[in-house]
Amino acid sequence: MKKLFLLSGLVAFAGSGAVACGGMEGDTASVASGVRPGETLVITADDANGDSGGFLSCGDPEACFEVDSSFHNITHLFLDFNEECVEDFGDITMTVTDLDDSSDVRIYTSEDFHTSGGPCGDISRVIWTPLQANQQNVEVCVFFEGDFIPERVRLGAKASNLCEETGGVTEDCLDCGAGGTGGTGGTGGVGGFAGGEGGTGGTGGKPKKDDCEDDVPLQ
Repeated sequence: MKKLFLLSGLVAFAGSGAVACGGMEGDTASVASGVRPGETLVITADDANGDSGGFLSCGDPEACFEVDSSFHNITHLFLDFNEECVEDFGDITMTVTDLDDSSDVRIYTSEDFHTSGGPCGDISRVIWTPLQANQQNVEVCVFFEGDFIPERVRLGAKASNLCEETGGVTEDCLDCGAGGTGGTGGTGGVGGFAGGEGGTGGTGGKPKKDDCEDDVPLQ
């Protein structure tokens, strides 16, 4: 199920000449002056849970969104998540596919990500990147690797003077490097003789990180 986030409800303040947006409760938007009536920026979270942001799982550590701008090119994307769940930003890959030309697929990695500054100051972000080429309707997929990944990721976007983002993130981390289960003990010998030796236990996995404590440093 998909849920739409629509930047709408432009309100003109008498005498000031300024224009602001009245977004949906719980969503954050930042709009500069000069927005034309009917101009929209829509982010659709492609989430099986039907929730407002991209949920991840160890079996499917990817969140995808569709971003559609009615008039202008989409120029910037912003990613927000619990960064304590990510050991290295090199574990994150983002693909952007132009839905008007599916052969145009661009890949963004840690070399493209910025961790400070950027436009749309009201949009939450841990990392952000300017986009290459021109595109008004794109699919954005964010893939996480590593033993620990965030449970949820939020996407923000900018097109001209419009800025929009999806719903909130969570503080939970997913432990995708849990250890295996120990082996089963051997069967006892025939009556009158001593029982057989127990089987060897399985090898344990990597230590579990509880509640994303700061014992795993960020790079």
